[in-house]
Amino acid sequence: MKASALAATSMSGAEPGARRRCIAPLLALAMLAAGCASLPQGGAPSAPLPEELRRLEAAPLAGPGHDLDAGMRELYQGNLDAAAKCFNKGPKLDPQNANLNFLSALVYHLRAAGGDRTQGDLAEVGYRLALKFDPNHWLAAYQLGRLYWEQRRYGEAQDAFARALLAEPENARAAYGLAAASYAAGDPLTAKVALERLPASSAASSAVLRTRALVHAALGERGAAEQNLLVYY
Repeated sequence: MKASALAATSMSGAEPGARRRCIAPLLALAMLAAGCASLPQGGAPSAPLPEELRRLEAAPLAGPGHDLDAGMRELYQGNLDAAAKCFNKGPKLDPQNANLNFLSALVYHLRAAGGDRTQGDLAEVGYRLALKFDPNHWLAAYQLGRLYWEQRRYGEAQDAFARALLAEPENARAAYGLAAASYAAGDPLTAKVALERLPASSAASSAVLRTRALVHAALGERGAAEQNLLVYY
C-alpha cells in the first residue's frame, strides 16, 4: 500500500485530535504547493460531456450540405479525421455559424491533445470565431479555457472560464475551471469566489476539496485549509 493511502486509511478511524496532528504536515505541504503555478494531478478542468455536445445537434443550422449528424457519430467513436471532414464543410457553407466553427475547433483541439501541437492554434481560431458569432456560446468559451490551461496560459484561461460562467452562471464545471485557472494564475481570491459558486453536489468532490485547501492556504486561511484537508482525507 502506498504511504498516502496508508495515511488516509489510518486517519479515517482516528480521534479528532490525532487526525489533526496527522493533517498538520499535509497542510504544510498544501501551503508550500500554494506557491506553485499548477494544481495537483486531477485538478485540471474536465472535458465536455457527450450530452452537452448533443445539445448542438438540435441547434438550427443555416445552409444545406453540412454533415453534422455524420460528424457527431464519428466524433463519439473517436474517428477525428472522419469527423474533421464532416465538420470542416460547415464553416465553408455557413461561415458565421457558431456551432459549426466550434465543432471544427474541437476536432483540432483533440488532435492537439493527442500530440499534434500544431493543431492548437487552429483550435484557438475556431473557438474565437464561434464566440465572435455567438458571444454566449459557453462551450466555446469553456473549451478555449481548457486549451489555454493545457498551454499553461493561465491568465487567458481565467478570462475564458469567466466568460463561460457568465454565459451559464449555474454551470459547475465552468465555475471550477475559473477557480483552477485563477489559482494557477496567482489570483486565489477569485479562485475562492468561484469555488463558492459550486453547488453542494460538486463541492464534496476530491478535486474540489484539494483545490479549496490550496486556495485557503494561499490566502493564509489556515483553519479553512485544514478543515478541507480533514474532509479530503
